[in-house]
Amino acid sequence: MIMNRVKIHRLIFTLISLSMLLLTGIGFGQEAKPRLRFADQEVKRLIESAGGLKKYPNANAIIITDHTDGKFVESGACRFIEHALVKILTDKGKEEYSALKIEYNPLYNKVEFLHARIIKKDGKIVDVPLDRVKDVPTAGWSIFWGDREKVLTLAGLEVSDAIEYITEKLGVKIALLNEVEEDEFKRFIPPMKDQFYHAVLFQLTDPILEKKFTLIGPKSKPIRYKVYNGELKYRSHSKNDQIFYSWEARNIPQIITEPMMVPFDEVATKLVVTTVPSWEYMSKWMYEVSEPSFETDEAIKEKVAELMEGCTTEQEKLEALFHFVADEIRYVGLSMGEGEGYTPHPATRTFKERGGVCKDKAGLLVAMLREAGFPAYIVMINVGHRVEDLPANQFNHAIVAVHQPDGSFIYVDPTWGEKSRELFSNYEQLQSTIIATEEGEDLTLTPPRPPDENLTRITAKSKIELDGKLTSEIEIGANGASEQEFRTMIKYAPKAKIRERFVEIVRRISPEAKLIDYSYSDVDDLSKAFVMNISYEVENYGFKAGDNLLFKIPAANSIEQYYQIFSATKLDKRKYDISLWSTGGLLYEERITFPEHYEVRALPDEVEVNYTVGSFKTQYGRDGNEILCSGKLLYSQAIVEAKDYTKLKEVADKASKSKRFWIVLQKTG
Repeated sequence: MIMNRVKIHRLIFTLISLSMLLLTGIGFGQEAKPRLRFADQEVKRLIESAGGLKKYPNANAIIITDHTDGKFVESGACRFIEHALVKILTDKGKEEYSALKIEYNPLYNKVEFLHARIIKKDGKIVDVPLDRVKDVPTAGWSIFWGDREKVLTLAGLEVSDAIEYITEKLGVKIALLNEVEEDEFKRFIPPMKDQFYHAVLFQLTDPILEKKFTLIGPKSKPIRYKVYNGELKYRSHSKNDQIFYSWEARNIPQIITEPMMVPFDEVATKLVVTTVPSWEYMSKWMYEVSEPSFETDEAIKEKVAELMEGCTTEQEKLEALFHFVADEIRYVGLSMGEGEGYTPHPATRTFKERGGVCKDKAGLLVAMLREAGFPAYIVMINVGHRVEDLPANQFNHAIVAVHQPDGSFIYVDPTWGEKSRELFSNYEQLQSTIIATEEGEDLTLTPPRPPDENLTRITAKSKIELDGKLTSEIEIGANGASEQEFRTMIKYAPKAKIRERFVEIVRRISPEAKLIDYSYSDVDDLSKAFVMNISYEVENYGFKAGDNLLFKIPAANSIEQYYQIFSATKLDKRKYDISLWSTGGLLYEERITFPEHYEVRALPDEVEVNYTVGSFKTQYGRDGNEILCSGKLLYSQAIVEAKDYTKLKEVADKASKSKRFWIVLQKTG
């Protein structure tokens, strides 16, 4: 499906788009005829029998049928034709399907609309002229490789109408290993030459009444396949030198998405097909195509020698090289090259241009580490997505592995390491990787990270006056990914906006808070922890009730603003696993001075809840005319299974309720 698939693609495949094959098609003047549209009476019958909102109350459209016919050849190049019939149920569905879009890049794709028509709710059929197709550039963010999209606007589309369209696609995603040739199957060669890989979602956010995927491939390249998160009907047969494969399903329920759920393709019924023999094959392939990129020149050698000056340990050398690439090489993709998206540009080019995407930054760091004597290798990783257990190109990012004397590897990531004291982000834990070595490596996972390695700390000294006025000085510090986020928040904020950032912080404590002053560490000094110091005041923060003075713990009021755990736990129950992206937490410690001639009448009950998925604990005490308060929230799993949701929700709810606890002081004389 074009629009639904594009919608899902943009939501969850932003990173994957650099590594997965684009859906492609049969045709472009070949003898194979494109799939014919339905006969007029047949299409009307299908639309009428599909039903509507009464049957599918949560749907915006009904995908009545979606057929894709594909073919791949020995080189791995492929073509596809997609034929779909969709009934519009709501204004949102109308908006989604009012413009059909196919993203492509002319260097490695060719796409066409072959047919489109609107079947009006009164039965009238309106053919959509294909000369309405617009070929426009897509918006780019840091990567400008000439991506485009063909857009066909369906003017006059209304709720209860249906649309039928046929598209044709040829090529692969992010790869151009051959010169342009008249034979387009030879022009668009996949990055892993002579291998084919493809993934098809059989489930979307709208119901699908019938979906079928057929594939023709050479008998010399038999595919392996696996279906995830569901079942499909499968058939195959051979004829001459080809094998014909078919998968289909009917009455596929829609997926109703949930906040912070794992990526869509990890819950939807999905078909994966591949000819790749093994993960070791992929490792060796990546090694072979990448190795020429790691050659150095005099300029790189001189820079390595310069960076090594004053370094006395291997760790200091590693960090010096890492921070140079992380901070001095811009993340930008300005030009296409051979095997773009997979093969790193030559390290000499990346060094000279001071820019590149993840694979280029990783490639330069590999080259510089090797120049300094480190056995370093480029690594394919899939950040934020599960890698299925069939060997195939399911990766979206590139990092670096350094071989250790004990045979293990440590990972570093110069792309995510900008303005970070950690060499490998907490967000990349338990992600699947393939290290590119000459011998070939199996699929492996990056190590887990304890939540204390990604902890925000708030230390506050506060004072509550007789009239309820609160004055406070707070220090905010962090480690891991949280520290990096604070650094970049300041580093890239316009100077005129920095004060606004600090106003936002204190307003989280109280909407009436007034920022008095603020300061922060040098964002570029990675030798020291980054801290922010803030002073603020709030008039009438506490209030009197007879002889009592009541107020809430100020630092506790900010707890919900820091972590996605609260966004993930708003539902009463969940069907799908939760992605928190990382482990982490928040620790606040506050010392509150209260007026003379008052004593503590009541402190909140202490709370402690501790599960494998996370924990929360509060402690309260008194020291003369000071109250000591602390709270610590930890979420200990980056992915929380749906079966553990009630435990995670209990942790989040306990933490959230703690900000509503009252401290009661009573006048003594």
